Amino acid sequence: MTADAITLSISTPEGLIAAVPNVLGFHPHESIVVITVTAEHSLGVTLRIPLDTDPDTILDALNSVTETGIATAMVVVVGPGAAADHEPAYRTVRSALEGNGVVVAAGLWAQATTGNQRWSSYDNPALHGTTSDSSATLLSAELAMRGLRVHDSIHELAALLAPEPADVLRARGHQAAALAEDGHTGDVNDLVRLVEQTAADPAAPLTMDLPRLALALTARDAPNVCATLVVEGHGRAVEHVMTLLARGLPDRFRACAAALAALAAYDNGNGAFARLCVEAALEADPAHMLAQLMNAVIASSFPPHELRKLLHEAVAA
Repeated sequence: MTADAITLSISTPEGLIAAVPNVLGFHPHESIVVITVTAEHSLGVTLRIPLDTDPDTILDALNSVTETGIATAMVVVVGPGAAADHEPAYRTVRSALEGNGVVVAAGLWAQATTGNQRWSSYDNPALHGTTSDSSATLLSAELAMRGLRVHDSIHELAALLAPEPADVLRARGHQAAALAEDGHTGDVNDLVRLVEQTAADPAAPLTMDLPRLALALTARDAPNVCATLVVEGHGRAVEHVMTLLARGLPDRFRACAAALAALAAYDNGNGAFARLCVEAALEADPAHMLAQLMNAVIASSFPPHELRKLLHEAVAA
């Protein structure tokens, strides 16, 4: 996950391990997690690498992260067995970070990031213990206030984008096509109303005319209007609405909604979900321009606050 202006206050190894699922948005399994910190002591880019990733791919990923100008990193290896089983992977990551001038402040192993699991330090074997409850931390409380919750796994997070049954989606596609043939064009104000309603009351049920909203998504000014809503502070609501639309519309429209959900999620600090949204958008439409752009943004670990500056400039232009 990448988050803007979230201040880290971690003073113990247990606190660092407890932070991992909170900044990722899910409990990782068999993963190397690199949490970076800016010079202002705010959370920077957080990178999760599967343990079975080959060394060259690991180095490429770390090079992208270090190019964002981070100063410090903390590494947590999550995997079964014992710390020694995964030490070669840790040493590869540490060496790559230090080779790029990044100070590695901590290197830990944990069986899992849930509570009451064994952990130990790679750099000081005398340090070891059991993990604490990741939900009982100040960071967890701060992220919960931003509407972020921790999922049991990345698969549970991905399920938020699972499409509705194919026959339902086909029917909605036909309805949208019939509306277009009758001369109806997309009205982005329909999207704005949904986002504003969600922002005012996130728990309120939404009444959505999905075929009409499908046409609104393909309106030329839809991306700019949604970017404006994100800049105005409605990013969480944009992410929620676009996720629902991505689930409920056929591929052509799913790509539009998922790409906009990715934009909002990345700005919200929900980088893991942003990546899943991009994958869904590109699967639905490999040529979708916004999805391709967000894919490049995420792959390069582009800092969220820099993306926010670009959005401000685009909206003001």
